[in-house]
Amino acid sequence: MAYKPVNRIITIEFRELHGHRPAWEVVVTDDYAVVRSRDTIEWVAQGFPSKAVVTVGNFTFLGTPVQLTVKGGSVRAKRDRVLRDGLIVTRRGHLVVDTGNCAIGVYKYDVLVDGKVVLDPDVEIRGPRV
Repeated sequence: MAYKPVNRIITIEFRELHGHRPAWEVVVTDDYAVVRSRDTIEWVAQGFPSKAVVTVGNFTFLGTPVQLTVKGGSVRAKRDRVLRDGLIVTRRGHLVVDTGNCAIGVYKYDVLVDGKVVLDPDVEIRGPRV
C-alpha cells in the first residue's frame, strides 16, 4: 500500500503567566517535528495576545541539497528545492506549507511574534514511505 500524505499540525501555544503585567510563555509542540515528504505542515497558534502577529520563517536547511549523478561519463549536479519562507501560505487563518518536492533533511526555523524571534524549533522531512 502506498503512503498517503497527511496534514501534520504543529501547535504554537501562548500560556499566560500571572504576575504584575501580562506576560506569556511560548511553547511549540512538537519542538522537533518529523514529517514525511508530500505531507502538509500546518502551524496553529493559540492563546496569543489579540494584537500580536504570529508567523514562522527564516528556514535554514541543515544539509546539502545537492545530488550528483553520473550519466554518459559526465557528472551532473541537481539541486533540490529547499523549504523556504516563500512556500508558506495562509489557509483558514493558519500557516501551511506542502513539503512535496522539498529537500529531505532537517530544517531549523523561527517562530516570530510581531517580527521578533521567540523560538527556533526544528522540523525533519523524511522520504515518503513506499
